Amino acid sequence: MKLILSIYLVLLVGCASSTTENSAVDRPLVESDYLLKQDREEFDQLRSDVPEDIKLENDEKAYMDRLFTDPLKKPSVIKERFNRFLSQKRDKFQKDQKLKRENFVKNERKQREEFVRELAKERENFKQQKVDKQKTKEFFDELDLKRKDFFSEQKEKRELFEAQIRDDRNNFSDYSKEKQSEFNNRLKIFTDQQKSINKQ
Repeated sequence: MKLILSIYLVLLVGCASSTTENSAVDRPLVESDYLLKQDREEFDQLRSDVPEDIKLENDEKAYMDRLFTDPLKKPSVIKERFNRFLSQKRDKFQKDQKLKRENFVKNERKQREEFVRELAKERENFKQQKVDKQKTKEFFDELDLKRKDFFSEQKEKRELFEAQIRDDRNNFSDYSKEKQSEFNNRLKIFTDQQKSINKQ
């Protein structure tokens, strides 16, 4: 009886999962490191001709399918496993975002310090020359323009960086919600099927 029950539930869950495949987006919102996917690197050589976006989509589907492989597993166990894996991906994403920010700030500070040193060097070299007031004014005007251009460019780069960080965060949030919804739908189908079989 258990064997018949197992086969029946596997077939039903398999049919339900096919509907989610058709709704897959052309490409994921987030980088592959953060996808909820089954690790199938051992098959990479066998599927070397498959487009990368299709590989990722298949790996995601394989992960979701694997959660529901055992038709007798408690839904609470499946849910806990999914939530733990999603949490791990979220932690990795947040750590990577933090590292990106740290590297950006570090590089920004380095460029600023180098620029300030170069400006000070130009100023000291100029002071050793004997020039009239007009030349002095032109030199310091040019120096001031360089300073304004540099900090304006740094501000623009920071704004672009912050915009990218926000986009990445929003995309990951959207992706997480999408996968949570997909999982909830499949878990409901799986749970309903278990209840239906148990009543028979």
